[in-house]
Amino acid sequence: MPDFHFEATGARVLSPALVPTIAIDCNVRNDSPAEKIQTAILRCQIQIEAPRRSYSVGEQNRLRSLFGEPDRWSVTLKPLHWTSVSIVLPAFSNTTLFSLEVPCTFDIRIAASQYFMGLKDGTAPLTLLFSGSIFSEREAGRLQAFPVSWKSEARLQFPVALWKDAVDLYYSNSSFLTLRRDVFERLNALKVESGLASFEDVIELMMNNTLATSA
Repeated sequence: MPDFHFEATGARVLSPALVPTIAIDCNVRNDSPAEKIQTAILRCQIQIEAPRRSYSVGEQNRLRSLFGEPDRWSVTLKPLHWTSVSIVLPAFSNTTLFSLEVPCTFDIRIAASQYFMGLKDGTAPLTLLFSGSIFSEREAGRLQAFPVSWKSEARLQFPVALWKDAVDLYYSNSSFLTLRRDVFERLNALKVESGLASFEDVIELMMNNTLATSA
């Protein structure tokens, strides 16, 4: 029976790509080399192990919307699900290399995006949890299917700068703000009435008026 062991060896920004994407480079070793692997269909759930790193005061402040007040982090600081990806491996006997392509969304409603944006630098500890099916060649050329062990995982200290580099490659000096439709329509109406060129100008006008009123 095939016995897979996974290792995450590094990460890099994938370019060109249709969306901001990180490639996580991995290798898998089959400890039953007599079993020739015809293919393997893998699923990988990527978790951010948030409790396994320390945080500066500035990072704690930026992550309050995600984990609450820092004095409660012993209770509220939990692992976060980043994403799940799939890959099909070609035939191999002993070891093979592969890369997981991980899209990076800039949507601040997604917990992983909030987390990476809240970190200044350093690394984020990841756990890659693998599952799926292995198809190996048996006697007389027959194929037999085996599940990937539920204990199959790999760990990686992921450089935070890579996530930011991937996002900046596509959204340089930009951010996204999701609004209720009625609020957006009012903002758009103010933009038209004011004759301003962009929504940034409208928001700056509103903030300046607010500051002038409170002064």
